Amino acid sequence: MQPSVRKKSWMNRFIDTIEYWGNKLPHPFILFGMLVVITIIGSWILSQAGCSITYMAASRTPGEPEKEVTIAVTNLLSGENLRYLITKYPDIFIGYPPMKLVLVMMAATAFIEKTGFFGTFMKKYLLRAPRSLVTFAVVFVGVNSNLMSDAGTLFALTMGGIIFAALGRNPLIGVILGWASSSGGFTANLFLAGTDALLAGITEGVVKEMGVAVDINPAMNYFFMASATFFLSVTLTLFTEKVVCRMVGDGDGKVNMALLEEHKLTADQEKGLRWAFYGFLFFLAVMAALTVPSWAILRNAKGGFLPKSPFFAGIITLIAFFFVSTGLPYGVATGEIKKWKDIPRLVSAGLREAIPLLTTT
Repeated sequence: MQPSVRKKSWMNRFIDTIEYWGNKLPHPFILFGMLVVITIIGSWILSQAGCSITYMAASRTPGEPEKEVTIAVTNLLSGENLRYLITKYPDIFIGYPPMKLVLVMMAATAFIEKTGFFGTFMKKYLLRAPRSLVTFAVVFVGVNSNLMSDAGTLFALTMGGIIFAALGRNPLIGVILGWASSSGGFTANLFLAGTDALLAGITEGVVKEMGVAVDINPAMNYFFMASATFFLSVTLTLFTEKVVCRMVGDGDGKVNMALLEEHKLTADQEKGLRWAFYGFLFFLAVMAALTVPSWAILRNAKGGFLPKSPFFAGIITLIAFFFVSTGLPYGVATGEIKKWKDIPRLVSAGLREAIPLLTTT
């Protein structure tokens, strides 16, 4: 007698469809190249057809009424535009607004991530999470793991599988959960990350082209980003428990204490976290001196912070200082940093991760 085959629900078929077509997508570098070619050819076709767009544009001068503006499609294959591209390409590449912010942010993030601080800190959080909240804990750590860039995804899916297996649950669910939370929540975080610097740079370029006098900084999207962290954590937790667990089946619930002990923090890692906390206190003391007094150098001319101030203008530098203040003592305590030359080694190792940005710029 042939075993009965359970019919897939519409949700299962929907997820299978997304997975199938998602696996068909080429590398982002190829996607960017295809979009560039499509844009260039499209500009030639639309310019030959005499296409244009008319819209009502707001005046750049306060108080003046809006006016009608018509813009025709520019042929990017014209001799003039090709000449400009050939002669100005180095300036265009180096002048890409996100470049300066992302490289500084990546260098600082790479330094603290390569010391192992992020992984240890998140592992301690996961191992201490109550069993009833372990799904939420894995999601929450996964969403915030984009601080470690691509390494965060590997950390989230690895620790998700380990935690679920140790608690007698299906480790496949933990791996899927770690991957989904780190990838699906890649731009949500309770901390500012390299992605925020990238988006701020892109926005800065657009605002500059529009001629709008607005100060742009990586922290301008923080409230949405932070609230999205909790929204995604709750949503993914409910989806995992109500859909994924029923789809693939959960484990027997038998706790594997040996596996938990195997991944328990070492004495050096515990020491490193204590030293990192002391570094964090040092950072807070310095920031208090730079911001609390009415004459503090990070306040604006009126003694405040909004709408413009050196504090927000230099947020990337301050974040870099925070990462160094906590990552340096952690690295020294754990032995990751033994000599001064280890510091540039860690920074340069992280900057290699900026290569994908350079290839798609």
